[in-house]
Amino acid sequence: MSLIIHYLDKLMLSTLKAESAYATEITPWDATTCQSLIDYDDASAHELYDDTIVANTDVVTGKELISHQEMPRQSVRINYNEPRVKPNTLAGLMALTLGTVASTQDGILIAYRHKITPGVGTAIPSIGAQAKHGSNGVQYKYTGMKSESFTLSDNAPYFRFQSGLIGSGHRETATDAFVASVDENWLRWGDAKIYLRDVTGISPLSIPSTPSQTASNLGGSPINISTRVLSWNLTWNNNLVPDFGYRASTGLYRGNFHPTKRSATIALTIECDSADEATHLGYYFTQAQLAIELNLNSGTLIAATGAFKYGMIVMLPRIQLTAMPRGETNQLENLTFTGVLMDDTTNPSCAIFVYDNVPAYLA
Repeated sequence: MSLIIHYLDKLMLSTLKAESAYATEITPWDATTCQSLIDYDDASAHELYDDTIVANTDVVTGKELISHQEMPRQSVRINYNEPRVKPNTLAGLMALTLGTVASTQDGILIAYRHKITPGVGTAIPSIGAQAKHGSNGVQYKYTGMKSESFTLSDNAPYFRFQSGLIGSGHRETATDAFVASVDENWLRWGDAKIYLRDVTGISPLSIPSTPSQTASNLGGSPINISTRVLSWNLTWNNNLVPDFGYRASTGLYRGNFHPTKRSATIALTIECDSADEATHLGYYFTQAQLAIELNLNSGTLIAATGAFKYGMIVMLPRIQLTAMPRGETNQLENLTFTGVLMDDTTNPSCAIFVYDNVPAYLA
């Protein structure tokens, strides 16, 4: 017997290959389908078995204590949190959450741009997962893992990424070798630029097919507010109804389940300046339509002779503010732009471009 050492935990997701049908096991479990994740927080590789347990506590049995208990439904969740996120993690889990990813190669080089946008809710993909605790713990594999949500936020010098995964509940032991992880640097807050444009009353902006990593992609005359932004928080929620997947014929496990109406929010805290305080308050008072872009260029080429650099571009073509609370940081006044992502009738509600050296996701 030997105790299980936590820092040797392993987590592998099939982010390179989506399941062909819900809860159909990925094969093979190798570098063509899977990736090992690293740099996650202590809780991320700890699966939560939120199974349904039923006992005879609510009926008359002639006994004081429980005398019968069953597990009629199985479930598993993995709450993933990467405090200093890398491009590969962003691309794989954002694509899993939003549902659509299209990849473009930088010429013939091992460098790629992945455009990630919301797909049809009933076609949200699912993947497989494997986890092992320590070097001598039991290894389990799981099917039907869907992403409930993601949050991209600042975290001191870096960006943080969180995603909640929900599976079919099917679990069995495994012996597959864990594949190598992708070697990347963390994405830095200081490398990001944030742009704001008032798009009230104009035609929807055009999201470029080849966005710039060095300038704004919002068109017109956007305002660079980067140096006054104190925090960023973008949250997408699929509003999945996982228990709707338990049906006749599915046994202990979930069949496929889908989102209800999806939603997304943005919270952006900006220092107040007397030159534009009234304008910023006006965005809320008049319910202006705004476009926001976060453009992070790491400055590091993916391929030495190429053009793509590790990074991300987050484009929100239309938001409107739901609140603008005042606050202060270090005795300086600030406003928090709190808004919802909207449908501008032309563009996806968000378009996210991630640049890395992985050819494709969820193929």
